[in-house]
Amino acid sequence: TQSTGDLMNRKSGDIEKRDKFIAQTVDKLCSNFVSILNLDSYTTGIEVEDSGAKSLSSGLKSNTSLIILRLNNSKISEPGATFLSSALEFNTSLKSLRLDNNDISDSGATSISRAIKANTSLCALWLNNNKISHIGATSISDALKTNTSLTTFYFDNNNVSD
Repeated sequence: TQSTGDLMNRKSGDIEKRDKFIAQTVDKLCSNFVSILNLDSYTTGIEVEDSGAKSLSSGLKSNTSLIILRLNNSKISEPGATFLSSALEFNTSLKSLRLDNNDISDSGATSISRAIKANTSLCALWLNNNKISHIGATSISDALKTNTSLTTFYFDNNNVSD
């Protein structure tokens, strides 16, 4: 008979295999998605996380038709924000990007601020309910001073204090 410890180790291994499979599947879906980025709007509906954001960013760099991308509640943190920001520096079609309710903090906000400075097509950006402090907010504020396309910006419920 198997001991309780053996069963728990096996279950833990099964869970790790399942989680790895899910992450690989999401990554493949995101990679496949970049080849069909000819939609007007895209909502993931899944937690793409940082690896999925990396896959999406490679397609966004050259995409010319996607205008709305909703990545809210997608468990995106610093690396994912950096990948997406690098894509935004080149993308000329995206008008609306939702990155609210993620785990983006100051270094991700700094990357986003560089994208805000370079991008001339983005009109609406949601960054509310993240983990951005006054440091990231200052960087974004500086970028907003030179951006001429962004007309709608949501930033409430971050870690910014008076």
